[in-house]
Amino acid sequence: MTGLINAYVVNLAARAAGFYNTPAMGGYCLLSVPLVGSTWPERGVLVESYRARNVGGWGRYQPGAYAERGPGTVYVTQCYATYKPDRWNMPWSGGITAERPLSITLCARQGQATSSYVACRWSGSTYDRQIRLAVTSQRSIVAQIVMEGEITTVAMLTGGDAGPWECATLRVRRMSTNVLEFQITTDTGVVKTLRTEIGGTVMRDRMWDEARVYVPEGCGINGVQINYTSQPPEAETFRRTFLYRPDTPLRSLSVMPALVSVTAGDLIRQQAAAECAGVWIDEDGVLQWQGDTWMKSRAVVRELTSSELADARLEMDKQDVRRKVTVKYMAWSTRTSRRSSIVVHEGSKDEYLEGDFAEVIINPPDTQQWVQVDSTPRDVYGDVGAGLLNSGQGSYQGFTPLSADGTEILTAGSGKTEMGFAPTGPDAWKWTLDVQSLPTGADRIRTATSAEEYSNVKPAYRDRGLPLLRAMGVATAAPSEASSSVVGPGWAPDLEHDVGWHIQDAERAKTLADFIAAELAKPKPRISDLAVLPDPRIQLGDKIRVTDTARTGLSIVGVVRRIEQAIEAGRHEMTLDLIVTEVTASNVTLQEFDAFYSGMTLSAVDTRFKGESLSQRDAQPLRS
Repeated sequence: MTGLINAYVVNLAARAAGFYNTPAMGGYCLLSVPLVGSTWPERGVLVESYRARNVGGWGRYQPGAYAERGPGTVYVTQCYATYKPDRWNMPWSGGITAERPLSITLCARQGQATSSYVACRWSGSTYDRQIRLAVTSQRSIVAQIVMEGEITTVAMLTGGDAGPWECATLRVRRMSTNVLEFQITTDTGVVKTLRTEIGGTVMRDRMWDEARVYVPEGCGINGVQINYTSQPPEAETFRRTFLYRPDTPLRSLSVMPALVSVTAGDLIRQQAAAECAGVWIDEDGVLQWQGDTWMKSRAVVRELTSSELADARLEMDKQDVRRKVTVKYMAWSTRTSRRSSIVVHEGSKDEYLEGDFAEVIINPPDTQQWVQVDSTPRDVYGDVGAGLLNSGQGSYQGFTPLSADGTEILTAGSGKTEMGFAPTGPDAWKWTLDVQSLPTGADRIRTATSAEEYSNVKPAYRDRGLPLLRAMGVATAAPSEASSSVVGPGWAPDLEHDVGWHIQDAERAKTLADFIAAELAKPKPRISDLAVLPDPRIQLGDKIRVTDTARTGLSIVGVVRRIEQAIEAGRHEMTLDLIVTEVTASNVTLQEFDAFYSGMTLSAVDTRFKGESLSQRDAQPLRS
């Protein structure tokens, strides 16, 4: 899979685990496109996807999209995409009925520079009709019918009336022969209903042919879904159970490898580790993802003082100091084609005798990913099938009969050889060959195309090993490294941070290496085993400040990532684990001072902070 943003990977895994940043698929769903980092659908077929700098100015084909971070989500922008419905999920003709209304859902960011829309389109030789759900620059929600280019607004819910909505559903229900009811519902609980009479039976009696998503520059939407469910509208029931707040700019992924055996939780943790982000499930069962910048920028919601601490210990994390940080990542190069014309696998030209049986498992090399492999190879025997082979596209299997002296027999008589080819997994194929009887006059067969100059095979395709697999794309990874500019003390060891395929850009890898190096260049004071007086108001994800003047002299700001509680008869203990974002030390021992400024004499420290008063130094003795 190509052309993605890292947000797509995180959201894909979260949905698989049951945490939803956009609405989950409803019943009788024909199209579901989360639009969180990519235009790839989770149901339905992507036909084409373009990036648009402005209205009408479409760029080259790209199955991805720009993204903007919203309040706990990511929206696509500058995007135009078309989709085909998942017809296998339609148990009937697909017409609009009272029992099975047509529902179109989208989520929109608060800022909209102009209008965006999602449309169902019915098209034919004599008609072109649409039902649209649109969002205007004032965040008004508009239901429209388009008949041969003429746009009619059926119902509109103004932005002022709808309130601070995020999710809206248009439900179209058939009330009588030619009357349709249009109902707009928002997640703020506002509903608007109007009815209209339509001409013709196309939109009423059959399923739509194509869906269009239009998001020009300055707009942002996600959570697109089209279904025929009888359940309550998605906007009425949607509550976000995955809050995604990554650092920006978002990272692009040239390639997402095929994942054969990885759990959703592991995939989320791997991506979070690669980006140095925090991820946890809070007390309300909501999956939280927060980038480092976001965590540091949040306001403190709870203050704890010495009187509320049951126990705390000051430590210097000198053992975590590193001299230099190197980020190891995979840089990908890609080749793509609109046809299956890129050779990704060529057989080894083996020879077989009568009665031989062979089974070959085909996998991409560890450093390659194949995209849209043609998994229905055509047969080629010597000269037979050369016409298709010479086309330069598609996959092929077969052999060339050989005489006892190795001469090719292009006109060999009938024999019986059975071949089979089938995918055996997301990134594996199996080819089988059963030589039951050789062609007349043949001593053996060779799994390759004809090598003879007089054959009808084009020179470029002669003597090619079979099976010959072609694909529409191939991506090749090159192991790469990016080292930090920031350097810590010479006595500290180096650190290697392997992010695998989760980061694929040299600039992003270098930025990450510098960030980690800056965090680990010097020892920092921290409080471990932070036991506090039990307080049910403290929850996972809260940003708190702990000021301990009595024991450690530290003021630490951090995000609560773990809460441990021990409750027994007459005893209740609560211990916190923090992702520390800020540390201030007000009083420390000389041993702690010496550990922080390891290797520096007092005169060197005085020189470094020349010009500061003693009161300034006493207020924060441990700082860079």
